[in-house]
Amino acid sequence: MQNDQQKAAMMERINQLEMQKSEEETATKEHELSELRWKEQWEEIRRAKEGMEKQLEDACRLIALLKSRLQQQAKLAYELEEQRGKTSETREEVMKCKLAYAEMKGNMDTQVVSLEKELDHVQRTLKCEKTRTSALQGEIAGLSKRLQQQQCITGKLNAKEALRAEHHATERTRLQKEVGTLEKSLQRNKQTTIDAVARVDELQQL
Repeated sequence: MQNDQQKAAMMERINQLEMQKSEEETATKEHELSELRWKEQWEEIRRAKEGMEKQLEDACRLIALLKSRLQQQAKLAYELEEQRGKTSETREEVMKCKLAYAEMKGNMDTQVVSLEKELDHVQRTLKCEKTRTSALQGEIAGLSKRLQQQQCITGKLNAKEALRAEHHATERTRLQKEVGTLEKSLQRNKQTTIDAVARVDELQQL
């Protein structure tokens, strides 16, 4: 009877030990599983941290690159603005030059028209003076011829007729005065012609 009780107690103890062992094994497995999960979580956290660190490095590089590009853009914008200012100044200078050229061209056109009119007037005056000079030269030649003829007649009649000689002398004096007057007029016309030719040369050189 006592043996049965001891046996039963031992069986119960064995069952308790087995249950305790089973519980310990279960606890151990749960601990191992928990540790495994913790390691997995830690690994995930580590990988996540590495990923975040890499993302942070990439972000820093991107920020540095963006800052560099921003500085370049700012510099380019400044240069473009400066160039735009220079272009505007150049455009204003070009416009001033165009206006000055247009004004100068207008003045030159006016001067050319005026000079052309003056040249035409001088040419017409020169033509008239040439005509008058030619006519005066013809008159002088005729008067000279008449004077020579008169002198010849006077020489022949001098011995015969004193009155005629006196008349011829008077006529000769008058003719000489006319010739002198005509020669002076011819000299003035020649000077006028020379001045007109010089003026034409000056106008043509312009």
